[in-house]
Amino acid sequence: MSDLRNFFNELFQFNIPFDEYQTKDEYILVGDVAGVSKENWNVNYHNGIVKISGSRECQKNINMFTERWCGTFTRDFVFPGATTDKITAQLKDGVLEVKVPKSEPKKPAGTDIHIQ
Repeated sequence: MSDLRNFFNELFQFNIPFDEYQTKDEYILVGDVAGVSKENWNVNYHNGIVKISGSRECQKNINMFTERWCGTFTRDFVFPGATTDKITAQLKDGVLEVKVPKSEPKKPAGTDIHIQ
């Protein structure tokens, strides 16, 4: 039975639900992640995508049934133009919060030439 449970856990990855909102200066992701320790998380940014992944180990020796999820999960969020060196992530009381600062708007290339 546990082999079958592990098969389905690996086949159907669980997706942690996240709220996404923004302020004038940053994007914010908030997800309820109770039961997942900080060591089992990975948050990175590459080519405009914040990837949040992690895992929760499946309980062994459950001889009846289990309704709590276990296994691995991955979520991708697109934030082009983020200030990558200032992205932060905090795990507190089972809630993961990722803040992605917006970059300064690019000034248009070129300049006006004054005619004399």
